Amino acid sequence: MHTHRRSGLDRRKLSLQSDERRKTKDRRELLQDFDHTYPMYQRIPIFSDLTKDQLASIIRICTKKKHEEKQKIFDIGEDPSYMTILLEGEIILKFISGVKWQSITPPATVGEMEFFTGKNRCSSVVTETDCTVLNINGKEFFSLLNKNADLGNGIYLNVIKDLSSKLQNANEKIDELYGGLFRCTENTYH
Repeated sequence: MHTHRRSGLDRRKLSLQSDERRKTKDRRELLQDFDHTYPMYQRIPIFSDLTKDQLASIIRICTKKKHEEKQKIFDIGEDPSYMTILLEGEIILKFISGVKWQSITPPATVGEMEFFTGKNRCSSVVTETDCTVLNINGKEFFSLLNKNADLGNGIYLNVIKDLSSKLQNANEKIDELYGGLFRCTENTYH
């Protein structure tokens, strides 16, 4: 009796096919109740002001993932191949020193700065509670934006607004930490 032994490459291909089937199933589930979840997705800052069709095209490329409490979502130095959107739960943002910078609650994007610039992660994200997130694959996302200029313009404008707001919040936190040392007054530049 002759048996074939599969090479490691064959097994990896089967594993990848299984992952793709699971991803496709997850994506279908996200769209099943889209009429009900659409208002929730619109509250996510980078999705605000998108049409229902535009938002559906993005949700089609998302994968939903559940994380348990105290689980790492991503770490400093990792490749930003995906962006995370927090739907449920609470996560903690930490910098290289391990110091907690802030708690993040839904709806919120995480890792978008590195995702859009292509630079490695500059922070770690850990779940504080059980969480549900959406992950957006970078290659699929940017391909979609390149094919649809209106969608791309809307997303990029929303990202600018969201990052500007986050920068303002960070400036306020830094000011608070330094006791107003860097606070500007009307006469600063005279």
